[in-house]
Amino acid sequence: METKLANISDLPVTTGLPGVADADVRLSGKHEIRLAKAVGITQFGVNLVTLDPGGMSSSRHWHMAEDEFLYILTGTPTLVDENGHHILRPGDFV
Repeated sequence: METKLANISDLPVTTGLPGVADADVRLSGKHEIRLAKAVGITQFGVNLVTLDPGGMSSSRHWHMAEDEFLYILTGTPTLVDENGHHILRPGDFV
C-alpha cells in the first residue's frame, strides 16, 4: 500500500487551541500534528499532541455522539476526571 506521507516532519504543527481567542494560557503549551487527513483517514481523527511542562491538551469536556481516547507515548501527564487526578504513564490508554 502506498502512503500519502513520507515523513511526519512534513506536516504542520498547530500550537494552542485554534479558533479560540481567549483560551486558557496553559493551552499555549499544546502542540498538535493532525495525522488522519494526511494519510487519507476519513472516519475518525488521529492527532499527535505534545505538551510542554504545565501545558494542557484541552479544557475539561465530554462528548455525546462520539468517542475520544488517549494513548500515552512518553511522559507522565495528569488526567483530571470526576474521580480526581490520575497520573498517566507511557503505554496507558484512557
